[in-house]
Amino acid sequence: MHKHRDKLARNPRVAMIYRTWDRMASEVQDEHLTTAEANLARIDEL
Repeated sequence: MHKHRDKLARNPRVAMIYRTWDRMASEVQDEHLTTAEANLARIDEL
């Protein structure tokens, strides 16, 4: 979702998620992105 914001944000339901994301502190956003990258790396290992 982070990489494809331009396309996905046009959907009203998904736009709510982005509004929540935009209100988060940048430190919290960074933690979420770090966790997501680690989870994707684990999936690739399977």
